[in-house]
Amino acid sequence: MESQFRDAGIKVAIENHKDLRAWETREVIEAAGKDWVGSYLDTGNPVFVVENPLTTVEVLGSYALCVHLRDSVVYECLTGAMVQWVPLGQGNINFHEIARRVHTLKPDVYVYIKPITGRPPHLMPYLDSNFWKGYPDARAFEFARFAALAKQGRPYEKAMVIEDIPGRQTPEPFVAALRYQQREHMEASVEYAKKSLNLGVRWRA
Repeated sequence: MESQFRDAGIKVAIENHKDLRAWETREVIEAAGKDWVGSYLDTGNPVFVVENPLTTVEVLGSYALCVHLRDSVVYECLTGAMVQWVPLGQGNINFHEIARRVHTLKPDVYVYIKPITGRPPHLMPYLDSNFWKGYPDARAFEFARFAALAKQGRPYEKAMVIEDIPGRQTPEPFVAALRYQQREHMEASVEYAKKSLNLGVRWRA
């Protein structure tokens, strides 16, 4: 379908999701042709492939067609690390450095706020040798950067209504609380992006 995309003047943005690391996503983009394929750069997914989001930005930033900001807490546990998505500015990801790097690498890119909360912490058991069967081409220096991030972190200490549990429907009494939480987390994330990261244009008027 390449010719159809080219004729329409449309570029394809591939999201770095919970499967490929940044360098693997870059290989896909390069192989397809970076003149019509780029990165849908998400800062929330890298922690689920034991990658520091700063690494993701450094590798994919120059390919970015859009950037989505989502924060996480990453902290050590007995068998590896726990990761959990939280409102922007409330985790231990260095978004000041991420914003600076994005501006340097792709100053004209659109940046979106994309918090996803209400999910329980997820275990990344990297001290279990079986874990690494899913990452046969893992790079030690990239993992070391993630491990350093986990060493700095701690569990999320604010209240959070948990809804997204596999195999369980959200109980009806939780629905109103979740709606309130989603709005509160989105508003807090946007406020952090404006006032702390100095992002956005219209709010300045």
